[in-house]
Amino acid sequence: MENQRQSTPANAEAAESVAARLPSVLAMRLKGARVASGMSQQAVAEAMVERGFKWRQSTVAKSESGDRPVLFSEVAALSAIYRKDLDYFRHSGGNLDELIDALERQLSDTRRDYQALLYQVQASRSEIVMFECVTELAQAIRQYRDTGDEFDLDVALRDAFHRHGYMCFSMPSLYEAVGIDQSDIENIDSWALRKVASNERRRHRSLSEEELMEESGMLLNSVAQFLDGEQVDPGFIASLREGDEWASFAWMALGGLLKKRIQVESEGE
Repeated sequence: MENQRQSTPANAEAAESVAARLPSVLAMRLKGARVASGMSQQAVAEAMVERGFKWRQSTVAKSESGDRPVLFSEVAALSAIYRKDLDYFRHSGGNLDELIDALERQLSDTRRDYQALLYQVQASRSEIVMFECVTELAQAIRQYRDTGDEFDLDVALRDAFHRHGYMCFSMPSLYEAVGIDQSDIENIDSWALRKVASNERRRHRSLSEEELMEESGMLLNSVAQFLDGEQVDPGFIASLREGDEWASFAWMALGGLLKKRIQVESEGE
């Protein structure tokens, strides 16, 4: 005789308890999944309509509160919308699963917002420095134009170039206002770069064999290629502009040109 599982009052009571809890478990999981996804009830209703269900915002609300039965086909559609496995809606994990989902999403969103904000701050900081530099130069040029040699333009240019470097050439319209066009600025930059590169090569030639062994062969090659008019890496050009040497050549050349143009402008008035 086969053993059969006997139905007892205790088993029946347990089954009834589980069945009674299923609607509330499902309702809780539906709400938790929606909150974690960041969707509104209206957005969920529209997504369900797209899948052929006659849902409204009130349908979502009643499903999440347990005030209406939810069909299996509806749960399957919602699992696709929320990107959750069907098992997620069958078992109660308490509020912890929903909390973790929401926290992970919030953390991801906050990190993204922080990176975007950090980029904006860095961009704004660079703009502020650039405008400070250009404003400083513009004020110096105007003061020299208005007072002549009573104002030491060389000191102002020297301080600006040693503090801001190549950024001093970042706004061509500043120099165009006093008759210096972009080609003049490019010529000054090119001349200053060649002076720095020539000094670098001269320094290499004065090094001992042991000192040369410690130098970067790539740097030596780049110096030679640049002075021979060959194409070189932009990073090498940027390295030549770093430091006080390029700044000194650049501000002296610019200062001489500025004085000539301002003098010609004054004589023409």
